[in-house]
Amino acid sequence: MSAIPAAATLAELDASPWARFSDVEYARRNAAVDALRAENGCDALVIFGGGNARHELQYLAAWPARQEGWLVLTPGEEPALFVQLYNHVPNAAEMTVGARVAWAGASSPETVAGELRRHGARRIGLVGAISYQHHGRLAKALGDGAEIVDLTPAFRRMRLVKSDEE
Repeated sequence: MSAIPAAATLAELDASPWARFSDVEYARRNAAVDALRAENGCDALVIFGGGNARHELQYLAAWPARQEGWLVLTPGEEPALFVQLYNHVPNAAEMTVGARVAWAGASSPETVAGELRRHGARRIGLVGAISYQHHGRLAKALGDGAEIVDLTPAFRRMRLVKSDEE
């Protein structure tokens, strides 16, 4: 377990208009998720969230997506959060911790697939309650040779181990 945040870290939290954890806590979470990615032989992770199934996304990015959001995590790169509704982008950019935020375009699965291809990801871990239709569109956009692995159960088990800050 990690230590409870120092006063300087708590001051950082007080400065935010949004309820959130410290940067130290988000770094711990991201390291745990990167270890999960590596343990499962994945080149990248996609965390999907929206509506009543936004918890996995909010856990890593601090943004409680009301509509679909896709967080793309690739080793050594800044995480990218793609937000489906254009008018939600400014709020997501203000609330999100540790990721660049962009509009997902006319087709979120195609935008996400483009980001994954840009990083050469072929084995992708997927986390979250993604619809059958979005899964199919993502797989098609990734093309032959790409493999999508469901890491949702492993991700949820990982979340059961709480830090002191949580």
